[in-house]
Amino acid sequence: MENKILILTDSSSTISKEMCEQYDIVVLPLSLLRNDGKTYIYEAMNMTTEDFLKMDDDGYSFKTSCTPNGIIEEVIKSQFLKYNKIIALPISQKWSSQYNHLKSLSLMDEYKDKLYVANTMEYGYGLERIAIEIRNKINAGENNINELIKYAENFKNYSVSYYACQSLTGLVNSGRVPKVIAKIMKLAKIKPIIRVEGENKLESIIKNFSEVVNKIIKAAIKIYGNRLNNKDIKNIAVLSTDSSDEYLNEIIIDLSKALNIDKSIIEIRKVPNIFVNIASRGAIGLHIVANKLKSA
Repeated sequence: MENKILILTDSSSTISKEMCEQYDIVVLPLSLLRNDGKTYIYEAMNMTTEDFLKMDDDGYSFKTSCTPNGIIEEVIKSQFLKYNKIIALPISQKWSSQYNHLKSLSLMDEYKDKLYVANTMEYGYGLERIAIEIRNKINAGENNINELIKYAENFKNYSVSYYACQSLTGLVNSGRVPKVIAKIMKLAKIKPIIRVEGENKLESIIKNFSEVVNKIIKAAIKIYGNRLNNKDIKNIAVLSTDSSDEYLNEIIIDLSKALNIDKSIIEIRKVPNIFVNIASRGAIGLHIVANKLKSA
């Protein structure tokens, strides 16, 4: 068997089935635990955003959990029938024990020097970009696994994402916003903008949700040293739960003008299903990948 490397990530990413086929990627299903005791594993990867939003409307909430160990081992063993090595790119360890479980497996004699796990500190579009760029590097002849892992773990220094939710219910239920803070925000009629760098951090607050994109742009410019131009930006994704195409196109135009960048590097992605219940209807986010290091 020729030296073949599989890229393994999980369903916190924005990687589509088509991308998996194109870039030789396998996605592990994270678990979703509904508040009535029902568990979704593989089903959650195939359901639509609207399916989860409907359950949200009906009063259901979810908690996320790492992929069951049995499924992780089953997938890994089956893939070693076709591949010599696996590079695993799990969701940020600040959010899940997925990294720790995969790392423990990589230390077992059975998988030593075969399974490599990167501490990405990423999720969503960040995992998508890491996976695709590592595959491109492999296709270009890079076969030093340690260098590929180093690239995956350094990616966070160039990447930042922000999101804002019109409803705070999912943020409270998931523990991302304390109940007392949510009550204060509701009384003051304000919403938080959250910055994600391995974990959630409060970036700023807004009174009018229409301000969210401009506020995020200003925050992103600041975090990259008060300067961003078309040469500095590698990729941008606009993430939404259920925004209209018209609204998303308006955001693309605003981003293009504000940052003086070509619209072709701005992509639209749906929020991964495991986050839909947290984000709820009307949520919007931006994930920026730059060619320059963050400075703040």
